[in-house]
Amino acid sequence: MTNATVMNAPQSASLAGRLREAPLPVAAALRLALQIADALRAANERGIAYGALDPGQISFPASGPAVLGPADAATAYVAPEVLEGRAADARSDVFVFACLTYHLLTGRHPFGGQDLADTRCAVVEELPAAIENLIDSSGPVPADKYAGLVRLIMNGLTRNPEQRLQRMQLVYMELKLQSVAARRAEPVPAGHRDRLEILLREEIARVENAVLVRVGACDQSVSQLQRAAAETRDRVQSVADAQQELRAAMQKLEQGLAGAGAAAVRLESGVAEAVHSMAAAEEAITGQISVLEQQVRAQDQSIEALHTTVSQTDDLLERVVESFDSLQSFVLEHAEDKGVLG
Repeated sequence: MTNATVMNAPQSASLAGRLREAPLPVAAALRLALQIADALRAANERGIAYGALDPGQISFPASGPAVLGPADAATAYVAPEVLEGRAADARSDVFVFACLTYHLLTGRHPFGGQDLADTRCAVVEELPAAIENLIDSSGPVPADKYAGLVRLIMNGLTRNPEQRLQRMQLVYMELKLQSVAARRAEPVPAGHRDRLEILLREEIARVENAVLVRVGACDQSVSQLQRAAAETRDRVQSVADAQQELRAAMQKLEQGLAGAGAAAVRLESGVAEAVHSMAAAEEAITGQISVLEQQVRAQDQSIEALHTTVSQTDDLLERVVESFDSLQSFVLEHAEDKGVLG
């Protein structure tokens, strides 16, 4: 995995200049988008979430990932939850990334707006404009030709963070797959239409879909376990609160008895029974807390194990995608060589 750099004043060409050249051809836009995604996923892995980025603070060195700098002022490339005052997380960066990639591909901000204030308002209140056309080596083409790429971007622009891809690592991996698919979507000369090439393209597309399903299933499992752990922790807290209330009631009862004098003697047997019942209830609550805490520990261990599995799966899938890209390059470059394909 490539390391990203974070700084306040990038010295190389900025994304702002590339946005002024937009719309860019799909291949060129994807190269820049992959550099941005690579930098964001690395930042997220270090616990850094931006939630807003200024294109003037994003630059592209001669090689490696983009250089990111935090937005020094109000920007149009900001997640709606951040504008609403909530803390940014990885899902916020997914939204910002989708905004930037949309602009590279279409030449406009997904939410339009007459000025910065108008655009920021639209980010919170409006839906993004649909992508109708893109540009590739053959010129303007319907966006349907790159349906997977468009779907990825529009998912990132969903207002509800829960409905977006949850990690920039997933966005990066799918973007790599879409980059491979985009190369296949480019026009192929008639002489290259070899049967084996077609079969290989179909097989690569099939495995790509299987990869995406596997990644989504892993993330869904993590989310389900995290929700279950959170619910169990809430139950532990509720039981602990009930135990605290019971202890307070017992303390008040003892204080009342201390001041009751002779009347306490007449109520002694009833009080003793009540105290015994309260003690038994507290013991039961303590036992329930112990069971719940064991459940929380087991769930935490499961989550940690699944996180490890997801990380290993991410690494494996990245190698698989790189292999797909290499294989496809070989096929496209040697499609006319019958000694290789025939």
